[in-house]
Amino acid sequence: MSDIADKLRIKGEPPPPASSAPASHRGTPCWRRARGISRSPVREALRRLEQSRLVAKSANQSYRVTEVGEGDAAELAALRIADEGLAVRIMVRDRLPIDSLLGLIDEIRAAPSGTVEAADAAFHSKAVALAGLPRLTARYADLADQIRLMLVSRDPSPAMDRDTLWRHHVVLYETLERAIKSGAPDEALRAREDHVTHVLPMHP
Repeated sequence: MSDIADKLRIKGEPPPPASSAPASHRGTPCWRRARGISRSPVREALRRLEQSRLVAKSANQSYRVTEVGEGDAAELAALRIADEGLAVRIMVRDRLPIDSLLGLIDEIRAAPSGTVEAADAAFHSKAVALAGLPRLTARYADLADQIRLMLVSRDPSPAMDRDTLWRHHVVLYETLERAIKSGAPDEALRAREDHVTHVLPMHP
């Protein structure tokens, strides 16, 4: 997205200066000052999230997280599957090394409570980046921010607990490793689709 998104991804926080509760408000200045972030990237991040209908702002009001409907969740899941699937196909086609993902799986297993979502996001962002397409990487970063905002506006999903996520990512790595060796991406693609549809709740 912009520098704001990069800083927030490092901190493991959702991108907007809004409450995690749908339709609630939080002022921007205190939020960005506490994180040492200048005004311009905050405005840009909020503008792009507003375009995605994930935050809204009325006249003389702070930004608020909008309620995400079933159709929004399904669309975000479909876009994530498409982007990650493209990355998988490229990695398999070009037989790219994926050893750098192993450390991120270890981070998921060791993640303290409340930080496992950031470790999960880091794994998937790295996997997409390994495909070597800068525009795909940037597009996926925007999408990941939207998904994380959606997730914080909902009740925690059992699928996002640390042990479940760790097992999922072991499967994702192993199926991708086999796909690269065989040159056939189908198993790895199915594993990613299963993972995304499992961790992204399809109901409000």
